[in-house]
Amino acid sequence: MNLEIESYESVLGFLEEYFSSRVSSEYYLQELLILIEGSREKRTVTIRPIHELFTKYRNEYRDFSITSPKEIRMWTDLLDVWQ
Repeated sequence: MNLEIESYESVLGFLEEYFSSRVSSEYYLQELLILIEGSREKRTVTIRPIHELFTKYRNEYRDFSITSPKEIRMWTDLLDVWQ
């Protein structure tokens, strides 16, 4: 999926696909999707709570799969634009 960083629709669609393919916990996946849907309703990206929940999931499940500089940069850009 092509990510247009300033388009909330593009970012939310991207995050939905990103988490669906990376989060193994059904509980955390559902919670992340609820945050994404809430953002959609508000026509914004609530990136801080989304990022915090994803970080909590990663710490709890010891899932530190983000290792590429490209993914680290993506998170930095999302936080810069949407918080």
